[in-house]
Amino acid sequence: MTSITALLQYLYAWYNWLFPSPAPAATKCPILELPDELVLCITDHLAAHDQFLLSQTCRTMQRLASRDWNEYVRSRSPPERNEFLIGVAFGAPYHWACETCGRLHVVDPHDLPSERRLRPCVRPTDYGARTWARYYLEHHHIQLALKLSGRESNRDHLERLLTTHHYATSSRMPMTYSASPRIVEGHFLLYEKIVVGDCDRRATYSSMQQSLVTICPHLAMVDSPLDYRRMMAWLHQTAEFHQAVAHAVINPGQEVHRHCRWCPTDYTAVYYQLSGQLVFSAWHDFGAYGSVSNRHWSSQARRQSGLGPQLPPRFNRMPGACRAAYTNKRLWRL
Repeated sequence: MTSITALLQYLYAWYNWLFPSPAPAATKCPILELPDELVLCITDHLAAHDQFLLSQTCRTMQRLASRDWNEYVRSRSPPERNEFLIGVAFGAPYHWACETCGRLHVVDPHDLPSERRLRPCVRPTDYGARTWARYYLEHHHIQLALKLSGRESNRDHLERLLTTHHYATSSRMPMTYSASPRIVEGHFLLYEKIVVGDCDRRATYSSMQQSLVTICPHLAMVDSPLDYRRMMAWLHQTAEFHQAVAHAVINPGQEVHRHCRWCPTDYTAVYYQLSGQLVFSAWHDFGAYGSVSNRHWSSQARRQSGLGPQLPPRFNRMPGACRAAYTNKRLWRL
């Protein structure tokens, strides 16, 4: 029986060698069968970065959709150029779009929010960065984390970007700080916890005046400017935060809930009388994948707290929404 089976297999292989099956016909792309004029009508409705990516797919699309992309980048306004670069970088897991020089930079595995690194290009002050307690969160960190989430490429770097950062100091007041980033429904969220004071040096309202605690660019325990117009802007932005601190110290154990009116930030303050510690929790929403002009980012990165004579524009968002998104709870449960 075994010899018969072997003979049949041999005859079948010999038959396939003598009469090979015809090669399958190449799959035709329907859009390439359209007239060039019609294809151009379709591509004209695409964003510039989509046209660039389309021009890299095949010779036909390179002929129809290609242009001098270097000249295009040079001739665009900064917002248009940034949107183009961000779109092009979305498909490159090992590169990030530098909105300063207009190029794609290779990802540095050591360039993390918890480690300050020299950047390839000097960053304009308008692009800003969120820097506090040695946590240097810049826009390209958020750009990379959002791009890499849900992909299999460069997962190690994504994990490093989302690692919790810890910091402690006792120079003015004993203080511990932690920052825990998370991606939820395509948004980069950040949870911060700040603990000020201990049994020996208890946190009081007067001592908090020198603590330099910063919740966001608009809410910080800093001295008021001397200039009248700047002082009025400072008072509008920081008054609610100072009131929240005072209310927490006067009412130990009671959690005070507040939010910033100029950026997507929720925060709480609670004072523990036994340990003498004042604990702040803050939740930030830095938005979805996009350029530095994204208001979720720009409202938190440009250090507007008391520095200018005018108030920044209001950020319309339901109070408690950032905290609810991070903790995955409904607003009515908070």
